[in-house]
Amino acid sequence: MAGFVLNNVIFDRVVGATVSEKNGKVKAWLSQLSNISFNVSADPIEIPDAMGNIIYRKYNAKNLEITATNAFISTDVLALTSGSDMFYASEEMPLTFPKIEEIAVDTASLEIPGFVTGTMEVYGLTASGAMSKEAFGEAADSEDHKFTIGEGVLTLPTYRSPEGDKNAIVKWLVKYTRDTVSGMMAKNYGDRFSKTTELVFKCLAVDPCDQKLRAAYIVVESASISPDVELAIANGESNTIDFSAQALLDMCATDKTLFYVAFAEEDEEE
Repeated sequence: MAGFVLNNVIFDRVVGATVSEKNGKVKAWLSQLSNISFNVSADPIEIPDAMGNIIYRKYNAKNLEITATNAFISTDVLALTSGSDMFYASEEMPLTFPKIEEIAVDTASLEIPGFVTGTMEVYGLTASGAMSKEAFGEAADSEDHKFTIGEGVLTLPTYRSPEGDKNAIVKWLVKYTRDTVSGMMAKNYGDRFSKTTELVFKCLAVDPCDQKLRAAYIVVESASISPDVELAIANGESNTIDFSAQALLDMCATDKTLFYVAFAEEDEEE
């Protein structure tokens, strides 16, 4: 006879979810999930009589779709939707990507660690943010339009706009490619997709009768993470990213579980 029974429970919140490979290795811990939905649907087949009245209905092809919102921009989600791993820079394997800086026009020099030869660009910016028509380069015709690079330092042009110039340069825009040995990168590939994964959601739930807070586990043993992702950056007001997956059935298994919800009496939380 069962010694622990729950029926009506109140889900308080989601603690997080592990995303694991089929071999059991956890690839990511998503700790800022909200608005999680488990939507089970099925395709109905209706059988009518001669008058068109429905006399029998059966269902085929039951499906489970999981959707959630991550409260922050998650680099783990970006990598998971592409089926790739996170990249971490090291001395042996630096990461290469651009760097952009805006600096005051009276700045004489700028440190450029990791600079990749042949990638330096320097432009003048006006007070309105427009790019000046003045051209700057290492081989510029005028000395004051030249910049030089040496020993990890960029020496900026000495050019100054004439007094009263309505399009006077007030800033330098510096863009170059660099190698970094201390960084990270999430890549979304156009030709890669998520592998089959296990999703385990840990939630907190309350029994309204005894008011005890307990862990609740929602487990999807086999799922495919959707490659659809929207990276929306709203100037700090909203930095959410959506996450969705489709449960998969193992056609060779006798157990066709889509997902399950489990509680243990000893899993009381503070």
